[in-house]
Amino acid sequence: MAIQTQPFIDLIAEAEEGLLQLPEFQRPWKWGPQSVVKLFDSVRQGYPIGAFLLMERNDHVQITPRPFFKGDTTEIAPQPNGRFILDGQQRLTAGLILFSDRGRSRYFIDLDRLYQRFSQTHRGGRPGDHRIADLRPLPPRQPPRRIPARS
Repeated sequence: MAIQTQPFIDLIAEAEEGLLQLPEFQRPWKWGPQSVVKLFDSVRQGYPIGAFLLMERNDHVQITPRPFFKGDTTEIAPQPNGRFILDGQQRLTAGLILFSDRGRSRYFIDLDRLYQRFSQTHRGGRPGDHRIADLRPLPPRQPPRRIPARS
């Protein structure tokens, strides 16, 4: 077993390409929107998001892959040079939702609220000085109304 460092976005791309797969014995997706947003905030601020445990595929252990998302009908074939995710499935699935437009949920950045944060003066700086590190999550607010599509 080797310890490697790999950027989170690379793991997401590997999963998107089908090279990093979810074994059928993994539990279903459980995270709610608040957990997904907290993960995004950690990634955005450069905070550690924990280790992932991956297993190289080999012919001696037969593991069947399954889709990351319930109801996904895409046929998944085992990849000869692929890997399986054994620990970190919730974080990886959240990454697929956030950065690869997968799953049923969509997350958006409220630019008005972001601008409000950046337009505030921060202690220790001059008026108009703004730093990304000073951006902290705001309390949740009501989701926007859905507008029905016109037919």
